[in-house]
Amino acid sequence: MKTFIVIIIMCLFSWLFVNVSNAFAQVACPKTLEEAKKDKVYREIYRHIYHFDQKEYSLECIYWENGKLAGETPSVNDKVEGTIKRYYENGQIESEIPYIAGKKDGIRKIYYDTGEIFLEDPYVSGKFYGVRKHYYESGKIQSEDNNLGNGQMLWTKYDEQGKVVSVVAFVNYVPIAGICYKTNGITKVLTADKLPTYLFDKELIKLCE
Repeated sequence: MKTFIVIIIMCLFSWLFVNVSNAFAQVACPKTLEEAKKDKVYREIYRHIYHFDQKEYSLECIYWENGKLAGETPSVNDKVEGTIKRYYENGQIESEIPYIAGKKDGIRKIYYDTGEIFLEDPYVSGKFYGVRKHYYESGKIQSEDNNLGNGQMLWTKYDEQGKVVSVVAFVNYVPIAGICYKTNGITKVLTADKLPTYLFDKELIKLCE
C-alpha cells in the first residue's frame, strides 16, 4: 500500500513539473506591437517594451518602430532562463542564445537577414567551449574554431567549395603555427614569428597570398 502511495505521489509531481514547464515553454511574445497592446496579460513598462509576468517567470518583449517583434527575453527569479531571441526588422530571426540560470548554456545561433545560419558556437556555464562554426550565406561551412581548452585552439578556414584553405594552431590564445593551401596546390607554412598576436581574417588572407 505504501509503495502504491509513493508511486501515485511521484506521478503527481512528474505531472505538475511537466505542466508547469510546458506552461512556461508555451509563452511567447505577440508577433506585433498591436497584438501586445490588445493582450491584457502584457503590460507596457517603456515605449515599445512589454512584460508578461507569472509568479517567478517573466517575459520581456521588445518591438521595432514598424511594430514587428525585435526581441524576447525569458527570465525566472530575475535570471535569464530559456532562449533570448532577436529579430531583424524584416521579421527574420537574427539570433538565438540559450541560457540556464543567467548563463549562456547551449548553442548560440546567429543568422543572416535572409534567414540562413551565419554562426553557431557552444557554451557551457557561460563559457565558450567546443567548435565555433561560421557559414557562408550559401549554407556551406566557412570556418571552424575548435576550442580544446586552456587557450588551445585550432582554426580551420574553407572556401565556398568546401576545400580547406588554411589551418592555424593557438596556444594560450596566441597563434604559434599555421599552413595555407593555395589553389595551385602549393602550401605555405606560417611560423610563429610571421603570425601577429591577434590574428583576424584579413591578416590571415594577406599572409596566405
